[in-house]
Formats: sequence, structure tokens, C-alpha cells
Amino acid sequence: IEQAQTALERGRRRLAGFAALRLHMTASAPAIGDDPKLIYGAPGKAPYLTAVARTTVSGLHGAVQFDQSSLLQNMLNQAGSERGSLVIRDSRGTWLAGADPGLDVLVEVPFERFLPHLRLGTVSLLRGGAAPAYRANFIWQILPILIATLLGALALLVRSKADAQERELRLRQQEFATRVTHELKTPLAGIRLMAENLEMGAVKNPLTAQEFAERIVTESERLTERVDEILQSAKRPTVGAKKPIELQDMLLELVEEWEPRFDDAGLILHSELDRCDPLYGDPETLRDAFSNLVDNALKYHRPEIADPQATLRLHQEGSMACIEVVDNGLGVPAEKRKVIFERFSRVEGPGRGKAGGHGLGLAFAKEAIVKHRGTIQCKEGPEGGACFTVRIPISPRRH
Repeated sequence: IEQAQTALERGRRRLAGFAALRLHMTASAPAIGDDPKLIYGAPGKAPYLTAVARTTVSGLHGAVQFDQSSLLQNMLNQAGSERGSLVIRDSRGTWLAGADPGLDVLVEVPFERFLPHLRLGTVSLLRGGAAPAYRANFIWQILPILIATLLGALALLVRSKADAQERELRLRQQEFATRVTHELKTPLAGIRLMAENLEMGAVKNPLTAQEFAERIVTESERLTERVDEILQSAKRPTVGAKKPIELQDMLLELVEEWEPRFDDAGLILHSELDRCDPLYGDPETLRDAFSNLVDNALKYHRPEIADPQATLRLHQEGSMACIEVVDNGLGVPAEKRKVIFERFSRVEGPGRGKAGGHGLGLAFAKEAIVKHRGTIQCKEGPEGGACFTVRIPISPRRH
């Protein structure tokens, strides 16, 4: 029944449209060659539009009837993604098709020539149900710009940080070269002075000449040792053939080597070494790394305290070998506990650097430990000094 009523209503509107056509075209038919004339205003909720044209002198030649609602909706569909912001109203402002009637119309223009009784407008999508879709569309449009801006800012930040690191590294290298030059020139000047006195015959006493010669030899040997030490610290660790290492035996030998040096400086070197499972690694490289940590405890001790000391510990934590070097010396400021593992990085201050540190030993130690898949960390010691903790995985097979 509903379909029959709809069809009946459509037929009535068509008849009304043709009746209007007959009435209006009697006196105002388009001339030959003119644009088609539109007859509109047929009664009903969805009126028909009738377009008529004349192509012969004899009179009316043809007419086409359109459903106005279907025609307008088809026109909006042709607008694609922009149709959500378009609205069509008649000359009285009555909504006919398009966006929500409750939205504000920003701009409105009339259709020219063929549909002069209609207005095409664009609405504001900042309110109403269409706002989320508009915002989503806007976000997708500006997203590439935001991403490009973010990537550009990130690139500038990375470049700025890299430049700062490069400047800091150059400064460290310059300071290193200055320190090494000073340390080498001082003994060289003494050697040259004594040699020139001997060469010119200024020393007449044979015993004094013998003493000068012995001091030249001694200073030369110390200078050679100093150069070797600097070269050893400056080189980067290279891991050779890996083999099983008994860490307890290695560290016991290290303690025996360093105990006399600690005694000469008035320090005590303790050892607490447990037996661990062997690990595969380069013994020489790891020994040099641990030696640098022990050397650090000796260099930066506090001679003014009653019992300057350091402790070398070894124990196993699951599948990790844990090595600690703890002292009660000058320690490392909290803000420097990561930077000190970079090459040429030193902690300046009273009592530091007198033993000839160049900021290379800890960098060597970290690189050697990392090459063995281990980690190294610096924190404050129990008595205010420094505590270096090394953890290296123990594995029954080579890596």
C-alpha cells in the first residue's frame, strides 16, 4: 500500500508539473536557439522541474522533467569529499539538500541561468555533528607538515648535540696534548742540561760526572716508561683469540703486581676473591682493563686520611662474574660518573691529575669490557670514594 501511495503521489506531481508547463509556455516559450527554459514550483514536498526547448518555428519541440530532490543530491555527490560542507537552499532560505540545516552558512551564491531559484552555500563545520569529521580531515591534512617539522627539529637537535660533542672532544684532545707535552719536556730539559754540562767539560769532578751520567740514564728510563704508559693508555683494546680464563688466578696475580706500588704510596690493597666459573675472553685485554681500575684507585687516593686503602673483589652472581674496585679516595662527582668513560675525559679539581692521568684508562677499560659483552658502572663508595663495578657474562662456549 505504501509503495502504491508513493507512486500515486509521484504521478500527481508529474501531472501538476506538465499542467504548469502548458500554462506558462503558451505565452513565454523560449525562442529558437535560446537556452532551455525551466518551469519549476510544482506543488508537493519534492517538486519536479521541467526543462523545455524549441528548435523549430512550428512551436514547442521537447520537454524533460526532473525530480528536484534527486537532481540536487546528484549534484552534491559530484562534489566528492567537499559535499559535507555544501548546502543548497531556495531563495527564501529553505533547506533543500546538503549539510545539516542547523549549521551556519558562511558564504552563499545563486545558481546562474538554469536554476536561478536556488542558492549554493558553504557551512561552518566547527559546530554540530560534522565537527569531528572536519577536525579529523584537518588533522590528516596538517599531519605531514607536523611530522616534517618534528623531524627537522630533531635533526637540528641531533646536529647541535653532535657539534657540541665534537667541540668537547677537540678540547679534550688539546688538553691531552698539552699535558703530555709538559710531562715529557720537563725530564727532557733536565737530561739535556746535564748532557750539555758534560759535553762542555763544565763538570771537572769525575764523581760528579759519573753522577750526572747515572741521572741521565735514570731519567731516560723514566721517560721511556712514561712514553710507554701513555702509548698503552692511548691505544684501543683489540680482542685476540679467546680462551678460558680463571678470573681468581688473574686477579691474584694483579694484586701481587700492585701491592708494592700501594705500599710505596702508603696505601693498603685488600683482596676478596671468590672462585668463579671460567669465562671465555682475551686474558691480556681484560687484565689491562682491571689494571686500569686498580691504577685509578692508587692515583686518586687521599693521603691526608689515616687509612687510605682500596679493595679488589670477585664473586659470581648467577651467570655473571662481578668484579669490584672500591676505594676511599677522592671519588667521582655524580654528574661525571658516565662522562669519565669517554676518551680524554678527566675530573678536574684539587689533588687530581698529579699522577699523570690523561683520561684514557677508564675509556680503555670500558671498551675492553664491552667487547666481552660486559658492563661497567661507577658509583660512590661506602666510605665516600669510588666504586667501579664490572659484570661480565660467563658462558661455557666462545663468543
